[in-house]
Amino acid sequence: MLKSVALSAGLIAGANAFWRMECPGRVALARMDPIVNPNEASPHAHTIHGSNGFSESADTADLLAGDCTSCRVTQDKSAYWTPSIYFQDAKTGEIEIVPQVGGMLAYYLLYGDNITAFPSGFRMLSGDNNRRAYTLGDARHPDPDRSRWAALGQTTQEDLAQRAIGFNCLNYAKDAEPTLFRHYLPSKAELDRNCTDGVRFEIMFPSCWKGGNAIDSEDHKSHMAFPDQVMTGNCPEGYSVRTPSLLFETIWNTYAFKGRDGRFVVSNGDTTGYGYHGDFMTGWRPEFLQSAINQCTNSSGRIQDCPLFNVVEEDKEISCKIKKPLLQALIAEDVVGPMANLPGGIKVGQVTEILWVEKWVTVTDYGNSPAPTPAGAHDHRRRHMRHGHVHGKF
Repeated sequence: MLKSVALSAGLIAGANAFWRMECPGRVALARMDPIVNPNEASPHAHTIHGSNGFSESADTADLLAGDCTSCRVTQDKSAYWTPSIYFQDAKTGEIEIVPQVGGMLAYYLLYGDNITAFPSGFRMLSGDNNRRAYTLGDARHPDPDRSRWAALGQTTQEDLAQRAIGFNCLNYAKDAEPTLFRHYLPSKAELDRNCTDGVRFEIMFPSCWKGGNAIDSEDHKSHMAFPDQVMTGNCPEGYSVRTPSLLFETIWNTYAFKGRDGRFVVSNGDTTGYGYHGDFMTGWRPEFLQSAINQCTNSSGRIQDCPLFNVVEEDKEISCKIKKPLLQALIAEDVVGPMANLPGGIKVGQVTEILWVEKWVTVTDYGNSPAPTPAGAHDHRRRHMRHGHVHGKF
């Protein structure tokens, strides 16, 4: 998925290697979140990838007991989930799911030394479901150079979390945008005008761990912390253990709604994008993941280049689905639409209009990458990652 030219800058300073976990299928689209809402329906819907051992009450043991995964490496029984994306028609008020393109990717980026595998039972969140504003200045402007963040007083965990989400406008006829460049969801008019190949929703997870037995925390976040440049940099005091740096990328075909009056909304009711978030629950056996961290050091990022991984064909993953939800209400629930309300009865928030920023070249610490050659939806997605991914951009 990443063209090697994107890695010619050295996989970013300090990064040893990485791999892209391809998850072409989703095991469920449902109001399920065993981290935040165990044993009950989640307030909003999620698109869920990984082990079919996933359920409302799943833990790592359940994931490992699954008989398939929607990801292409059979040894990875982890679960990866994010809110689903919907379109609300202005004329009818009805809501329907936006088509997802090519499943999702989970990047395992290996920054720094002595990277430690996630322990059994590990889980974490990134993002804030309730956030509806950006507090680091004008969101229309690119981030300042990372070298200035500390001087600007913009390295609190709250600050870094806001810069850990991105909405990448995909137009394969133009140069690719950098990862995590834009931290808000553009308006429908802007998406129609500029993003002919949809929007790539991006979320970076913290990679500095407290260590020991801290496999979770009350808020599912505070056992982890971001390094002071989100993806790279120094870990804060008390978080000295480095884990793989996870980045989720999911493409939604917003352009399928071109010409229809309406708006896009995250399943939690957010129209700004600031409340986008992601969940991760490990389904790796720690010893195996540690071996992969130590040995899968090919700079291509291809899972096929790691001799430890058993990589299977995509059609197998696409057919992997969870068994029926445990809750009867979820079995019968329509999460696709068209429907009168978002799943769970979530109310759609107010639209925050943000003007389009056309000039990417004003960001001095980002380089430009060539756009991919069109070749089919799933290949589009992968080529875009090869050219426009963070490697060589940071």
